[in-house]
Amino acid sequence: MLKLFGRIRRKLLEESNLKKYLIYAIGEILLIIIGILIALQIDKLNDESKLKRTLISDLKNTEKYIQGEIERVENERQKLIAMRDTIGYSLRIIEDLDTLSSVEKKYIKGTNNHLLKVGLATGEKKILQDLYTSISKSPRESSQELVNALSRLIIDIQKADFLDNSFFEDLLSRDRSMDRTIWRTNSKGQLIYDFKKLKTDYDLQIMFNRSIHFKNISINYCKKLIEQYRVVGMLIGKQLNELE
Repeated sequence: MLKLFGRIRRKLLEESNLKKYLIYAIGEILLIIIGILIALQIDKLNDESKLKRTLISDLKNTEKYIQGEIERVENERQKLIAMRDTIGYSLRIIEDLDTLSSVEKKYIKGTNNHLLKVGLATGEKKILQDLYTSISKSPRESSQELVNALSRLIIDIQKADFLDNSFFEDLLSRDRSMDRTIWRTNSKGQLIYDFKKLKTDYDLQIMFNRSIHFKNISINYCKKLIEQYRVVGMLIGKQLNELE
């Protein structure tokens, strides 16, 4: 092609036909411009195709992650319900009896491991943040609904630590006025009570009540989180249907 253009250019120069040469030169420039525009358009299409493939991959990975998270959070919710019921039964024993038998003390001692487990251990939310960043770049109007749902979900997950912290802060604050003879710190730095000196005192009842209260908050939180995960999952499915 270049040789052909070169021969035409030489022939026109040899003929000294300025008008024809100018027409040829303009035509050659236009061909170059058209070639550049075509190349840019192809490059743009390739970039869009690459972004689309990346977005589809992110959506599928997040969809799979959400399915696992729904199952994990539901399991956590069921554990919290069982813990709450066990502690509630122990609390009724403490409130109803002045003197606890060895069997009752042994049963209540079994609730010790449940008292401090009140919050929701969240999963790895980086995959949600990555999708949020990826989907935010999409020009589709339908993507905005997913962006908003992801934003709400990420914010809610970040609140999970508050449940644990609130409980521990409340417990530590209250411990300043508690009978310290029934409390000790275990190897993990957690406050636990000493069953050898177990008393049916008001402070111990408050500890049980507080634990039940924060477990109820956590149970409701789990339910809300599962609902939000399902909303995001539905919107991801909708996006995939549009893209594929």
